[in-house]
Amino acid sequence: MTENKYIIKQGYKYEGDEWWQWWIWIDGTDIDLDKIQKVIYNLHSSFLKPVRTVKNRNTKFKLQTAGWGTFTIFAKVVLNDGEEIKLRHNLILGYEKSSDSYLVKSSLGLNKQQKIFIGILAPILAFTGFFFFKGIGLVTGMIIGICTGLYASKIYRKIKF
Repeated sequence: MTENKYIIKQGYKYEGDEWWQWWIWIDGTDIDLDKIQKVIYNLHSSFLKPVRTVKNRNTKFKLQTAGWGTFTIFAKVVLNDGEEIKLRHNLILGYEKSSDSYLVKSSLGLNKQQKIFIGILAPILAFTGFFFFKGIGLVTGMIIGICTGLYASKIYRKIKF
């Protein structure tokens, strides 16, 4: 079956301030890539041009753009004989400085040790916030603690293990 011959791969570069440069391309053998006429990518509707057509075989039909969030990319690979193959790819962006291929730690960009650390840190900070800020109320203290935990987890994502 033709669909198994093609896959969407990705790379990205974290620019800072929750902004990424990212790129996708079609992976396959040289023989199979030569059979492609064009690839029509459907991005999230928030993009200025959400439907983009790429015809450059030399770049493996690479699309490069930038953004702040993840979403599912849909693609239609149009072969020279007119056959159309539908593909989909969940764009994943991490806080590493760059990724040259689709090698992502998890859907949140966190590895197992980071998830464990954050899972322990957030409740501790919420509990600490409750006691430290108990003069201003139980709910307010817990909210401050949770927010502190979330901010710490954002910083912690940048730490490599």
